Amino acid sequence: TGSARVDEARVRARMRLKEGETWTQEKEDEDLRDLYASGDFTSASIDKVAVGGGLKILVNAEARAAMGDLEFRGNTVFNSKRLREEVEFRAGEVVDDAKLGKAKQTILDMYKKKGYPDTIVTYTTEPGANGYSTIVINVDEGGRGVIDAVQFKGNTIFSDRRLRSAIKTDDRNWFKVWDLKRRLDRETLEKDMEA
Repeated sequence: TGSARVDEARVRARMRLKEGETWTQEKEDEDLRDLYASGDFTSASIDKVAVGGGLKILVNAEARAAMGDLEFRGNTVFNSKRLREEVEFRAGEVVDDAKLGKAKQTILDMYKKKGYPDTIVTYTTEPGANGYSTIVINVDEGGRGVIDAVQFKGNTIFSDRRLRSAIKTDDRNWFKVWDLKRRLDRETLEKDMEA
């Protein structure tokens, strides 16, 4: 069922229930587990209909669409070719939420290293041609964060110099706006406040 197609022979090859053999609940349960574990299906069920001399087994499975195309929208810092090289998708393979989540995190990490701490990455799956799907990854790059100054206010027990030695965020090398230490990183900032 569904717009994506999986070859019937491929489904049968995964199953222990075979034509002409005895049906058991154990085989049916194992077949359902195997269908889900394959990652090829979003849902699966097995129905039985009594027919003269035995059972007719009906396998209802909704196939997960394989990726036909991958699109990136909203990206300007990295071109689509570069992003495509970083994510682990290949045309024709089934892409599940775990792979999409990993790709999202990879892209977020790339932007973070480049000094874009507020980047938001979302993804959608759109129907494509011939039962394949198009995965669309939307990138909202946000603004680039470059540290202009680090100031301490209200400190009476420790000097600015002492506090500065406890943190990783750095505003030195003011003439090097591309310097890694000057890029705003929310995670590092949180750790600095804790320190």
